[in-house]
Amino acid sequence: MVYVIGWLALPLLLLGAAVLYCTGGHFTYTLDDPYIHLALAQKIGQGHYGINLSEPSAPSSSVLWPLLMVPFSYLPLVAYELAPALINAGCLLWSLFIVQRLFVPGLGERRALLCALSLGLVMNLYGLVFNGLEHSLQVLLVVQIAAGLVEADRQGEGAWPQGAQFWLGLLALPWVRYEGLAVTVPVLAYVASQGLWRRALMVGGASLLGLAMFSIYLNDLGLGWVPSSIVAKSTGHGLQGVVANLKANLPKYGWLPCFVFGCACFLPGLTRKRAALLLAVSGLHLTFGHFGWFGRYEVYFLVFLAILLLDVVLPRWPKAWAFLLALPIALSTLLYATVLTPLAAENVYSQQVQMAKVVKLIGKPVAVNDLGLVSLRGQQYVLDLFGLGSLEALKLRGEHPDRSEWADELMARKGVDYALIYDGWFPNRPRGWIKVAELHVYMPNISLAGLDVALYAANMQAATEIAKVLRAMPGPEAGSRFGWQILTRPQP
Repeated sequence: MVYVIGWLALPLLLLGAAVLYCTGGHFTYTLDDPYIHLALAQKIGQGHYGINLSEPSAPSSSVLWPLLMVPFSYLPLVAYELAPALINAGCLLWSLFIVQRLFVPGLGERRALLCALSLGLVMNLYGLVFNGLEHSLQVLLVVQIAAGLVEADRQGEGAWPQGAQFWLGLLALPWVRYEGLAVTVPVLAYVASQGLWRRALMVGGASLLGLAMFSIYLNDLGLGWVPSSIVAKSTGHGLQGVVANLKANLPKYGWLPCFVFGCACFLPGLTRKRAALLLAVSGLHLTFGHFGWFGRYEVYFLVFLAILLLDVVLPRWPKAWAFLLALPIALSTLLYATVLTPLAAENVYSQQVQMAKVVKLIGKPVAVNDLGLVSLRGQQYVLDLFGLGSLEALKLRGEHPDRSEWADELMARKGVDYALIYDGWFPNRPRGWIKVAELHVYMPNISLAGLDVALYAANMQAATEIAKVLRAMPGPEAGSRFGWQILTRPQP
């Protein structure tokens, strides 16, 4: 076991070393989003659900992940920020160890290990550790569910999945991320068709009850029935939104249902029920889920499909595991995310970390586009103009997509005099805003919404104060690929 875990951990250690090298020893996640969960968990630990103690908000798409972070929120900030990476590393190694043990009977120890390593690298499982979000836990639950189905099939017709991990995975998967329903619902229908309909109903009912209770809680806080993060990233409402989402997804992964159907027609051993299960999972994610955002949204269901298909293929053609090495052709965006993980971390360090430093020095309320690091390290009031951390801003942005006066009015109402934004997100900026400085990132854009961030002040007095703060800041470290450009005469 130690031998296997050691080899599985090797790519993780190498990737972590590369992240530290690119960030100058300052461990940083590849996205700003994990810091949103950490900031939220801090407030939950203080008995409040939201980013700012003065108002509730629902910036997290996960019901469970921020709650898991709460016990760590009492640690010093440096240790607290490492908690998601350590948990994700454990989830990754556990997931790949399950995969390796699952295929030992057909492949042997070494080939099964190579199979697990290939799966982890090709499908960005290693990269997910460094995005600091709940996706590694999501993958672990999916792997446990898939392994339960495989082991039941190997026991012969009429056997049903054993072990608490299988049923707990089905129960908790939608709590980790809502799109987990794309796996939980079809799998429960599958096991119900095997005669376990009572247990399927109990687990499915409990899982949906947990989501319903969370929705009731959010609505009681005045935040609506689903988190603001889901509403902000949706393509529309009702049937029209579902159709728009499906149209956006088909060019990227529309080939997957065709591939599964082809396997069902020509692959010996793939039963109709299992083929229907795979088609249902992929179809549900295509219809309601998302793809991309640095190789994280689609990974869970692709891993599910891969394990169940490999279980059919490998016993007949053991050497077929090598075809995993060809998957980068089909899943190029996932491999891209793995390879560029260190540069993505440097992106976030060069921009979001530097924004957080300035906000902490300002020591006053600020408005932003990206909420995470600024709110976690700044610790003052943060107005999220994108809307994840402010339902009011989200509604105003939706009601007035072509004008920005609402941002100026909302900032005045909240007592905010400073805004750190991407100019491209606000092409029609309020006339009263004064541009004081710009933060430039001098490297390829891997995971940022934009390479340049503009710092605005709502009035000349605020502009003068922040200009003094920026001039008093120490310059960037040698080799850094970012820099503040302070306007000698603040311009509107």
